Amino acid sequence: MTIDKYILLKDITSDNWRTVANLKVNRNQLDHIESNTQSLLEAVYDNDYCWTPKAILHNQNYIGFTMYGDYNIKDKSIWLDRFMIDSNFQGLGYGKASLDFIIKYLKENFNLKIIYLSVHDTNSLAIQLYETFGFFNTQNIDPNNDELIFSYTV
Repeated sequence: MTIDKYILLKDITSDNWRTVANLKVNRNQLDHIESNTQSLLEAVYDNDYCWTPKAILHNQNYIGFTMYGDYNIKDKSIWLDRFMIDSNFQGLGYGKASLDFIIKYLKENFNLKIIYLSVHDTNSLAIQLYETFGFFNTQNIDPNNDELIFSYTV
């Protein structure tokens, strides 16, 4: 069975937001990403960026969370602002399958040339994953969080 055939993104609703909020990364990753609760609040109240939060499911199991937004029509760019896999599902191939699905989803739903994301400079596993997919370090720092900005050319 290939994992990627069973990955899907699901809207966050009043029925599933608690499930998404309860998804957690490993303890040693807590400093590398905001909590899903904080991300959900940003999606509601940080209106400047038009964030869209989505649950990541595999075979109807909630395995992760992502959030994208700040779509720039002129530059044809978008930010993949959050991407996490729950600690119970890490190391099993879900991260790669989910990121692959998210990239395809963004390319199909937006007229894109570039996908941006930022990553903590000590998050070597995430950096390695992103580089595997063709993201590269732009050598710029995100002024909002002092993280490295990575870019993917569509």
